[in-house]
Amino acid sequence: MMMCSICGKVHRIVGLDCAGEPMPSFDPQESAVQAILAEGLPIVETEPVSIQTILTERGARYGEFIDHAFIAQLLKAVMCGDLGTVGFLLLNPAGDTIQAERVMKALKEKWQTLAPDQREALDMNAHKVARILNGDPDYSDSWRDIAGYATLVADRLDKQV
Repeated sequence: MMMCSICGKVHRIVGLDCAGEPMPSFDPQESAVQAILAEGLPIVETEPVSIQTILTERGARYGEFIDHAFIAQLLKAVMCGDLGTVGFLLLNPAGDTIQAERVMKALKEKWQTLAPDQREALDMNAHKVARILNGDPDYSDSWRDIAGYATLVADRLDKQV
């Protein structure tokens, strides 16, 4: 049995919460689970979610995986100083820049739709990552700042719901 972090109910299926995300399993004999069951929290039967359903939902929220992968790999290549990969991504082996041009255009358009606090949080997180990579990676305040900027935006978004 598992307690869902989204709905707070105990699920009988191992592995997935209400959103189809993995969650840790609980031993039914564990005291925390016994306490949950003693409180009378509802237990829901959940059906396993198909991988196609999960992929469709993720695609609707996060966009096409191939474009996400392009952006993520570009950011990671820049962070680790791998200019060869940056060049490879921007000019793929066939010399075709269609994906790079399409994704860069989409990024510019998406940036314009972000609220000012979202833009600033992303800017400041990039700034903090640059400080970590260029300076002292063990300075915990930089890591806290990254969490803080993201939290400020998330808190505002949660209040809108």
